[in-house]
Amino acid sequence: MRLSLLSFFFLIGFATQSSASEFYTDPSKWKEPRIYHTQIEDKQFANNVVLTQAKCERAAFTKNEIFSSNKAYSYILRSAKGDATKGETLNFELEVYNERFCTDIEMKSLYPNFSPPQVSWINEKLIFVNLAWGRIFGAYFIFDVETGKIIKSEYWNDGHDIFQQYH
Repeated sequence: MRLSLLSFFFLIGFATQSSASEFYTDPSKWKEPRIYHTQIEDKQFANNVVLTQAKCERAAFTKNEIFSSNKAYSYILRSAKGDATKGETLNFELEVYNERFCTDIEMKSLYPNFSPPQVSWINEKLIFVNLAWGRIFGAYFIFDVETGKIIKSEYWNDGHDIFQQYH
């Protein structure tokens, strides 16, 4: 009996520890609600953020084209597909030009209240994109224009409900 009781407490401790490890700081120590980030380990991100590359020539300049600080690269955020007034999720396309090829980044099923996605240059070759799939859930990624790849991505989660559960 003592061995099984010890095993029980060990398993309870392990289960508690693994759920708390989802957070960098245990929510019981938070002083207020916060956004927390988690690793992307499922296919939702890959299904909803799709990259396509192709050879292309720079088209005539448009007023919506946003240039990098070195003026060599640019992006354009294309308007949404979907009707937010009907409660539909929205799809956006980010077209990125890097002098050698274009990368189209299709972002699907975005929450209409937090659209369009936030897009900005970090430096002359990195683009930061923040998008929402709901009021409390989304993702961000950093795109390297020269390699045409996402070099960092994480989910973000609104921690308001988690904070309330621990306080």
